[in-house]
Amino acid sequence: MHRLLYGIALFPTLAFSQFAESPFSLSLESNTIKPKGADDASVVAAEVRLGLPIMRQPDLLIAASISHERYFYDGAFSFDELLSTKASLFALYDINQDWRFMAISTVSSDHEAGMDIGDAINFSGIYGSWYSGFENLLIGGGVGLSSGVDEEVNVFPILIIDWEFAENFTLTTRPSPGTRFGPGVSLLYEYSDQLAFFFGARYISEEYLLRDDDIYSYSTARAFSTAQYSFTNNFSVNATIGLNFAGKIEFESSELETDLDSSIFGALNVSWNF
Repeated sequence: MHRLLYGIALFPTLAFSQFAESPFSLSLESNTIKPKGADDASVVAAEVRLGLPIMRQPDLLIAASISHERYFYDGAFSFDELLSTKASLFALYDINQDWRFMAISTVSSDHEAGMDIGDAINFSGIYGSWYSGFENLLIGGGVGLSSGVDEEVNVFPILIIDWEFAENFTLTTRPSPGTRFGPGVSLLYEYSDQLAFFFGARYISEEYLLRDDDIYSYSTARAFSTAQYSFTNNFSVNATIGLNFAGKIEFESSELETDLDSSIFGALNVSWNF
């Protein structure tokens, strides 16, 4: 298993909005992991994220982002808390009027609580470009690299699509607010300047180093719907409800995958640009 967290995570328009200003976001998620033939585990996740602009030029933006996540587990597993801390450096360059290039380098640590942050350091990178010369269509691609906590390098493709095929309706691979990052697609309906809805599916894959040097992996597909309300241009709240399906967990020591039953999840996110 490998963490594909950044696969489509830094879609250009979202990345620009996250890094061009100084955004602060707080996310909460409630989830249930249901291994087949075993006890369920309730999971509450909390994430804090901050973007920090470094340089702005007419054709170049350089910025950083830091985030910290905590996952609180109740039942089923030997651990009860997992941590994920990330620091990213972001560059966005205008090649010409129609083409842009993006590069992101990330250092992260994903591990069980009680371990030092340096015990589970891993690296990832995203490199991509996109073309915006078509009317109502932005399209592009790229490649991502990730070492994972097991230090095995993983390479994966990046697909970038943002197609407004009808008024107020957009088909997009951008990550929807309130959902964990990962490759996927969603339909965006902009009901008004303040209210928008996302309907889509996404795949998430995560792995963590445990205190006994084992590696815990969790992956699942997700179908979701999200409602986002923007009180001002700088402050928004969104709520998400969805279904986990086709999930798996794995502990490297046993080399056995356990299928998961489907389960409901919900999330709440608050974002503020300052």
